[in-house]
Formats: sequence, C-alpha cells, structure tokens
Amino acid sequence: MSIKQIVSHIVTSFVVLLLLGIAALGLWPHTYNVMNGSMEPTVAVGTKVFVDTKAEIAPQDIIVFRAIEQTDGKPVIVTHRFIGYNDDGTLITKGDANNATDFPVVPLTNDDVIGVVVHQMPHVGAIHEWVKGQAWAWVCVILGVFLWWMIPALATPKDEAVLDADTTTPV
Repeated sequence: MSIKQIVSHIVTSFVVLLLLGIAALGLWPHTYNVMNGSMEPTVAVGTKVFVDTKAEIAPQDIIVFRAIEQTDGKPVIVTHRFIGYNDDGTLITKGDANNATDFPVVPLTNDDVIGVVVHQMPHVGAIHEWVKGQAWAWVCVILGVFLWWMIPALATPKDEAVLDADTTTPV
C-alpha cells in the first residue's frame, strides 16, 4: 500500500469518526434517539434520527413531536408516522408497529411537531445512550471504529506478480 493510500485512509477515517462523533453526541442540530419499538421495522430501536425542522409535514412522513406521556403525564418526544388531520385540525399519528392510531392525552397540533425525519443512523442512538457521560466508553467506541476502519486498509496485499499469474488463463 502506498503512502498516498494510507494517508487517504487516515483522512477518510478521521472524517467518518468526526461525523459519527457529531451524530452520536447529538451535536448535529435536531437529532433524537429512538429507544422503543413502536416504529419497527421502519425505524429500529437504537436508531438516531435526523430531523428537518423547516419541512412541511405530509401524510406518511415520519415526524418527531412533543406529547404528554399517558402513564405519568410527563412530556416526551415521540417519533411516529403522520397519518393526517382530524376534522378539528389536530394531528393523527401512529407507530408503524402499533395496531391503532395514537390517542394522545393532549390533542396534537402543528405546534407540537418538531420536524420531519430526513435521515436515520441505526445503532448510533443506542451507542449514544450507552456512553452518555462516560468518557471511557467514548474512547472504546472511537478506538473500535478506528480499528475496524483502518485494519483492512493497512493489510498488505499479495505480490502483484503472483496475482497476475493466478488470473491468467491457458492459451
């Protein structure tokens, strides 16, 4: 492997790690971790979703919104599919894995919508939840990704002469 290829792999690894770190830390504006299965299989548990807060919602969009928890009345952030509007203008939402539409404690309006999901990163949300506030875990994750990315790049390829001999066909 040439020096140019090694440098290319190192730079690519740095960029990938930087973007993963930004996403995992939640430094990217409007990212949320999906930590339950109400949207499976469309959005898996442990997925980090990226949200466009300026997008207009349309039926069948996956949206992130503020709601009140039915069990304890606390505010929660929910990621569900937007189905449409009720006659009174409130929103109809549903988790893909749920059998029925949502019945919020407080009816949802457009003001409750944070935005439309525009990108997903499976497993990154779970990693973020696992390493919150644990510096040692971040070091392990970053080192693991770096090694996963770099070890194959640094592997020594077979001698080109041997490769050429192996690929020739008899005349």
